[in-house]
Amino acid sequence: MFSCKKQAKGRLLILGSHWELAGLVKKAGEQGLYVVVCDARPDGLARKYADMDYVADVRDISAITSICRRENIDHIMTSFSDLMFECMTKAADAAGLPCYAVPSMLSAYRNKQRTKEICRKLGIRVPSFVRLGRDFSESDISSAGISFPALMKPVDSYGSRGMHIVRSAG
Repeated sequence: MFSCKKQAKGRLLILGSHWELAGLVKKAGEQGLYVVVCDARPDGLARKYADMDYVADVRDISAITSICRRENIDHIMTSFSDLMFECMTKAADAAGLPCYAVPSMLSAYRNKQRTKEICRKLGIRVPSFVRLGRDFSESDISSAGISFPALMKPVDSYGSRGMHIVRSAG
């Protein structure tokens, strides 16, 4: 389906159809973009604001690339999710679309230690980091040289999920 009313500003593919993206889809449409939404969930709220939507797994880079070509996509974006960011980066590269990240950057994206190494080489100050085992003790904390207050975050979550300010070892 092609909409003549929005062809002047370009064609945008947004990965994801969650309710959190509905505002982004609406705003892009208001800006004159032809908006295509792609997500494996057929019931995503953002779909109702898009000019076209596809039910496709965003992890299937080949399928996303095909959609980009079929819809003559000029731009691709997503929001708030590590997985979506990685898929967007790979799909943009495969489809030859401009993107602020390239696949070679992804190794540093999730690897906090690698990111900190890069920042230090660039002269950017980063907080110290200590990885403790699941059943760490007070002696592990003192031998690691942790000072308080400290920020504790589980390694198996993303964004700021599970983050806590710890004021003492006890």
